[in-house]
Amino acid sequence: VKEVAIKIKVMSPIILIHGNNSDPGIFERQGFRIALDNLGIPFDKSIHLKSNSIRQHAGQLAGASGYPPDFTDSPSIPAVVASFGCDSVHLVAHSKGGLDVREYLGDWYDPEEEDFEVLSVSTLSTPHEGSAGADILQRRAEAAKHSATVFYSGYPAFVSLLSEAMRLTIPEAVANLDLTTWSCATFNERNIPRLPPDIDFHLVAG
Repeated sequence: VKEVAIKIKVMSPIILIHGNNSDPGIFERQGFRIALDNLGIPFDKSIHLKSNSIRQHAGQLAGASGYPPDFTDSPSIPAVVASFGCDSVHLVAHSKGGLDVREYLGDWYDPEEEDFEVLSVSTLSTPHEGSAGADILQRRAEAAKHSATVFYSGYPAFVSLLSEAMRLTIPEAVANLDLTTWSCATFNERNIPRLPPDIDFHLVAG
């Protein structure tokens, strides 16, 4: 009896991770699914994150204890890898999702202990150094809070209405605070030295 071994090379799948105030449907709306299907590249876009802190999302991506998913049907990165039955993956993240992935890689992913390898990370429009827009939102939110404590003689009703309107239109979620330039500066100082050295990083429109 002669034994024959067949070795087939296949591409490692891609895991798509969306950004802040978004959902996995963005990859459908932006044509990623069609493009990847046409190229025959295996991928997954089932991870669904609510708008939360970088730290919270990283724990969810790791499937760590104490970091339950925002959506009960949202898997972790290790769970997605296991569903493919593969030993390596590529990560593609949009916007804040890129920061979430970096935190996951820096604090939760250990290539020596995992049974899979992250080969590459591609971030799309990720504000690695923060967003000036997030800075403005945070400063405006602070101004709105302050204005509520100020009394202008003759215009109390106007000031009250203005403050309330600003509160309703300005998000104060910690996710937006994480995107400020000062928060990202602190994040980079801590995160970059912790990133695994063998991962191939790509940045597009960041």
